[in-house]
Amino acid sequence: MWVLVTLAAFAVVTLLVSRYPENTPDVTVLRWAMSWDGSGLRSFMESISWITDLWPRLVLAVLAVLVLFLLGHRVVALSISFTFVIILAPIEILDWASGVAVGRFRPNGAPFMAFPSGHVLGTVVMFGFVIYLAMRLPIGTLARFAAITVSAILLIAAGPSRVILGAHWPTDVVGAYLLGTAALIGFIAIYDAFERRLAGHDGTGSVLDGGEDSQRRWARRRNINGQPPLETGSSFNRFEPTPG
Repeated sequence: MWVLVTLAAFAVVTLLVSRYPENTPDVTVLRWAMSWDGSGLRSFMESISWITDLWPRLVLAVLAVLVLFLLGHRVVALSISFTFVIILAPIEILDWASGVAVGRFRPNGAPFMAFPSGHVLGTVVMFGFVIYLAMRLPIGTLARFAAITVSAILLIAAGPSRVILGAHWPTDVVGAYLLGTAALIGFIAIYDAFERRLAGHDGTGSVLDGGEDSQRRWARRRNINGQPPLETGSSFNRFEPTPG
């Protein structure tokens, strides 16, 4: 439901910007934002803009998936990879189509389509998912707090940084937050489906990761197939001395 709501809101913003570009408050808000000319603020916004650019995000994403895989979270790593492959094309198509529909360039004169902001769109999906994953993975409290805090700062600051630096119009950022939220909800839904599938349908554990839960499922399958289950206390699992 929320995917439809955010997509509908994104469609409304796209329609308004494309049909009535002169009636949006873009110019007023842009001038006001760019008037914040503190050197410290500008340096901070430039750092945020660099981190949330495409290539740094891709490098961070690949490294994160590799680390998860090496730490034993193989189902999580594979589910993220499969979900990325599936959802990338629809997001890129929507991004491109809306940019063509609006048909405007960036306020700094760069010859690129302005609407919506790719920085913000990618940041919402990636770091929003990091927050979701940090709340679910069995990690330490300090690591969870750090992951959520850093991701939230990047997610919130990405939009203002693009406006303050003159790289995007304010409505570019609004549209990107809406489309990014819809993409994030879809990403999480597809990821959860892959995770349940790879974990053995019942969500009790991971077949790929092994462990006691997967052993229990294997024992249940033996019972379904007419084979006697292996009990924990059977002589198959422990040595029992014979009398005499």
